[in-house]
Amino acid sequence: MHTMDGWGWGPMFGMGALWLVVLIAVIVVVVWMLRSTGSATPGRSTPEEILRERFARGDIDAEEYRERLAELRR
Repeated sequence: MHTMDGWGWGPMFGMGALWLVVLIAVIVVVVWMLRSTGSATPGRSTPEEILRERFARGDIDAEEYRERLAELRR
């Protein structure tokens, strides 16, 4: 019969290695998910993109869109 006086490192090392592998796997999955969704901080839209989005949503009509676009391009 074995006692824990030096011969029991096998199972203890195995469990530690298992938890280390699980921790590394979790970190890899989290990093992969963050990168697959794009960047952590999305880029800012240009004024023309914002104007285009407002027109597409119907916030402004075609005339106002053209006026504001011309103003932005001056």
